[in-house]
Amino acid sequence: MTVQRREDYGALVGWTSSRSDKRVTVRLQSVDKPAPHRKEDIHSFVYVMDENQAVQLGNDLFEITGQTKPDRKKRGLLTRLFG
Repeated sequence: MTVQRREDYGALVGWTSSRSDKRVTVRLQSVDKPAPHRKEDIHSFVYVMDENQAVQLGNDLFEITGQTKPDRKKRGLLTRLFG
């Protein structure tokens, strides 16, 4: 018996995430056609992961893009306004 492997390709056009207890749900939306897009061109994929998987995914995205995590320190009003 041959197992078929399915891979979907597309351009990411949106996402939402939510948290429930110790689970994170991520809905990714993609298209596989050039713009302009119609509502039926958008494909949604929902993934559920535990907290550790969510942290690993986020960290991997930071590393692969060469970015650093945002600084979560509280900034004063003047710093926020004038950088």
